[in-house]
Amino acid sequence: MSCIKKLSSLLIASSFLLSIASADLVDCLRAGGRMSFRLTNCNYLFTGAYNGSGTTSSNPIAVTFQELGSGTGLDFRVTLNELISAIQGPGSETLVTFLATIVDDDEVKWNMNFNPAPGFCITVVVEGNPVPFEVDSLTTRYHLMLSSRECAADPLERLSGGQSLSGVQVGGDADNKLYGVGYLLCQRNTGFLSQVELTNMQLVAYGGSVPKTMGNVNGDCVIDDTDLAIVLEAFGTDDANADVDGSGLVDDTDLAIVLTNFGMSGC
Repeated sequence: MSCIKKLSSLLIASSFLLSIASADLVDCLRAGGRMSFRLTNCNYLFTGAYNGSGTTSSNPIAVTFQELGSGTGLDFRVTLNELISAIQGPGSETLVTFLATIVDDDEVKWNMNFNPAPGFCITVVVEGNPVPFEVDSLTTRYHLMLSSRECAADPLERLSGGQSLSGVQVGGDADNKLYGVGYLLCQRNTGFLSQVELTNMQLVAYGGSVPKTMGNVNGDCVIDDTDLAIVLEAFGTDDANADVDGSGLVDDTDLAIVLTNFGMSGC
């Protein structure tokens, strides 16, 4: 078939253009486009008008990398509830922005500063008790070190396909901490001023997948003959599994994506 001959020619040409190089882990994280993340444990301490201490954690989330001002392409936004599961009710879906700094080939820092207008109130559930606070300021910083892992499903079950990177916190409280200032019961005067700190953070993260949109059809962290075969077999159909670009039809565009990125793999 002329179609197959054309594809063979494209594949041969692609093989000449393909250069194999080991990418930095940070580059692999960025290429995957997304990261699953969880604060598995930390200590919290309230001081001022409200006092209390203990340990807490947050639900696993998935973040999508964007360019939001850092120049790294690794910035992201999350809601306050995603940041800390104990933040609930009105205001908890407000987005905050984390800006990235690349420390090394395998290390990234993120910083978030949130300074809402006066009157911004949230509810923080502390030991099962809802406590209203007006937020004056909130800062958070994370520092992750990345490692390669065998391509496997996301342990946090937030990302599809195989993930070839994992990350954990480094740098202690100096680099991994949340600090907030606010007013108990949303009463903005000094008698209700309160502070909260989250320290001793235990963080886990996963990413580094080659996404389906780049041609990793079967989610095994490498774009290879298997992906090409899946697309060829479904060519001309509406098979969602082989529809790389999500257009609703498996066509030349899907084949071109697989061929262009043929040989790309996770870290």
